[in-house]
Amino acid sequence: MNLEDIEKAKQARLNSYSPYSYFQVGTLLKCKNGKIYAESNIENNGIQSICVERTAFVKAISEG
Repeated sequence: MNLEDIEKAKQARLNSYSPYSYFQVGTLLKCKNGKIYAESNIENNGIQSICVERTAFVKAISEG
């Protein structure tokens, strides 16, 4: 991982929806095909909040 990747992950965390923990998390997922997904965590007031890793993984799968 290089500094550019770290900056992308930092930028992604600004899109976090975290009104309960106030803990904004960003990540960067690089796929074998070269696509990059910079994603953030999503919270709700129930049990099914979505961690940042799941968000990136589901985004990559949904885009093929």
